[in-house]
Amino acid sequence: MTLRELVAVAYGNLAMAHYAVERGAQSYSRTAYMIRARLAKGLKSGAMSVGSMFDDETWKLTSGGRCSYCGAEEALVLDHLIPKHLGGLDTGDNLVPACRTCNGSKGAKDVLVWCRDRGVFPPLMILRRYLKIMVKEVEAAGAMDATLDSNEVRRLPFAIEELPTSRFPPPSSLRF
Repeated sequence: MTLRELVAVAYGNLAMAHYAVERGAQSYSRTAYMIRARLAKGLKSGAMSVGSMFDDETWKLTSGGRCSYCGAEEALVLDHLIPKHLGGLDTGDNLVPACRTCNGSKGAKDVLVWCRDRGVFPPLMILRRYLKIMVKEVEAAGAMDATLDSNEVRRLPFAIEELPTSRFPPPSSLRF
C-alpha cells in the first residue's frame, strides 16, 4: 500500500464521520458511506485533493478559546500537533490552542500516539488538521506514492501507523 492510498482511506473515513457528526447522527448512513467511498476514490486517483487550511483556521479562530483536545476554556497555551523534536514546524498550521493539562500530558508525543495512549479517538478537527499537514509535507517530499515500508515513509515525522483507516467509532461518540 502506498501513502497516497492510506491517506485516501483515512481522509475518506474522516469525511464520513464529519458528515455524520455534523448531522447529529447516531450511526453512519448510506450517504455517509457514499461520501467516504467517493472521496477515497478521488484522492487515490488524484481527481480530488484534501481541502485547504482555510476552514481549519476559521474553526480555530471561532472555537471560542477552547482546548482543541478536551474543550477546556481556561489556562490555554499553544501546542504543536507535530512536536518540534519530531520535525514539526513553528507555523500556524501546526499550532492549536490547548489547556495546560492536555499540553503537559501530551508533551513531546505525536498527537495520534497521545490519543491512542489515552484510549481516546482524536477530535475530528485535530485529525483533519493532522492529515492536511501530513499531505502538504509528504507532497513536498515527493513521497505520496512511496510504499508504507519504504525508508522515505519511515523518515517522516508522522505516526502513520496510527492513522484511523479501519473502524471509526460511532458518530455519537465523536467530537469536533
